[in-house]
Amino acid sequence: RVEIDRVDGEAVSFGAAVECSYASSLQVGDRFWMRVIPRAFSSEETFDEKSYRLSEGCLCVLTCASPANSRLLGQEQDLRVWASKLNTSLSYRLKQSVGEDAGALSAALLLGNRRFLSDDVSLAFRRTGVSHLLALSGLHVSILVGFVEFLLRILRVPKRLRAGMIPTAALGYLLLTGCSVSTERAVILICFLYLAGMLGESYDSFSSLSSALVLILLLTPYAVLDLSLWMSFLSAASIVVFSPAVYRWCMRLRLSVPSWAHKALSALLSAFCTGFFASSALLLLSASVFGETSLLAIPTTMLLSLPITALLILSMASLFLPFLTPLLWTVRTVGNFVLDAVLWGSEMKQILLPMEDPYCRAVLAALTALMVLIAVGKIRHPASVLMPLSLFCLSICLSLCLTYLPSQTVWQMDELVAGHGKVRLYTKNGDAVLVNATRGNASEDYEIHATALSRRCTEIGDMVLSRYYNQANYFIRTVSGEIKVRRLHMPIPQDERERAIAARLTEEANRHGIRVDYDATLWLEAYGELPK
Repeated sequence: RVEIDRVDGEAVSFGAAVECSYASSLQVGDRFWMRVIPRAFSSEETFDEKSYRLSEGCLCVLTCASPANSRLLGQEQDLRVWASKLNTSLSYRLKQSVGEDAGALSAALLLGNRRFLSDDVSLAFRRTGVSHLLALSGLHVSILVGFVEFLLRILRVPKRLRAGMIPTAALGYLLLTGCSVSTERAVILICFLYLAGMLGESYDSFSSLSSALVLILLLTPYAVLDLSLWMSFLSAASIVVFSPAVYRWCMRLRLSVPSWAHKALSALLSAFCTGFFASSALLLLSASVFGETSLLAIPTTMLLSLPITALLILSMASLFLPFLTPLLWTVRTVGNFVLDAVLWGSEMKQILLPMEDPYCRAVLAALTALMVLIAVGKIRHPASVLMPLSLFCLSICLSLCLTYLPSQTVWQMDELVAGHGKVRLYTKNGDAVLVNATRGNASEDYEIHATALSRRCTEIGDMVLSRYYNQANYFIRTVSGEIKVRRLHMPIPQDERERAIAARLTEEANRHGIRVDYDATLWLEAYGELPK
């Protein structure tokens, strides 16, 4: 990803993805001149590049076919480059001091640097529906700002001085973490909040949210096509609209329990409703772009809310106190708890549901329209906040019925990769079998995932290898990083070379939690033709 400041000598300001057919040694901060050709998004039967690129925030692809068409102009030493290098340095130090996957998770949560996270961890977060915890947003900023506010209060810092220090620190955090749209929105709202407090004015959430959107679009107009912008503002607007009604409803509860139990129950119910409405507001958009939703999204978010808060605060403290062994041990313990919970949830079968068929999208469109009507009506009756719950459950039940009712009585086969052999995907009623008969060509992991999802399959139960080849490790690693694979079937090794490859494949499969069986011959005989 690069930022372009001139095209044919004219000043511009937008980002793009650049594809080079040769090895490039570009570093962060490098300024370069390049002759490129815009390339149209391809749209094949099993791979819709347009949806894939837009989901990553890429608006166009530029191709450069030769090193002779590019020239390095030098290293730019501006504030953004310095902040990016500082982020990388701090992330590496945090990962090293905490250690293992817990350190990578701490760097991702605190600094937004996810390069140290393995594909398995990213897939587990997606399968449990909590990928939003890895994307810096208002949740992370509010937790860190609240902790800093707490420390400044303990230190008896005057209120007006706090009102100047915290927005300044928030702006520095925004620059350090790369200025993502969701973080920009959160930091702008914090600045508005403290500015209103300094001026003695009341803070209006909707006015601040609208002003933040206008300000972001004025500074970066092309951000209107960024998926993260819509997801960030839709979830924030949903929380702003429905949270007051939920709070009033919780306060009206009359239960014969102690006051502390009443407060705990009200807080739990409020947290559930807030997570539910934030997820419901994004459901139609997520289903349209990603085509799937997780049944564990809301319960896992609630379960991890307290550990994530603690991990953020402890990770920030460990950056300043990397020599404090008990602190690092605590960070590692909390981080491992979060990882274990997410990985345990991701191992559950069929927790992802495909939501891309027209029937589910129609129900989700009705859910979105109902939430808009309730918001416009200012939620006159608190019970009206429960109305979207019925449509939400209806969409889940509809997807379950369409996926698992015996509507498909025969296996359907899709041939995904041709040349040097074939990769075939067999699907029926949510079950998928991937048969790899190639001689070592690179895997099309996104194509395999997209095809399985189009057949209403969100995981691969069995992956069958027909022969041993040196790139099989790469095939397993890339495919299992995109879609969950349960079992790997390999042929019985016949010589030393095949036994060595089989040992490497077994080690790779164990790393991804895939069970290994040496019965590929039986599977290949059964799947020589379409399964009966």
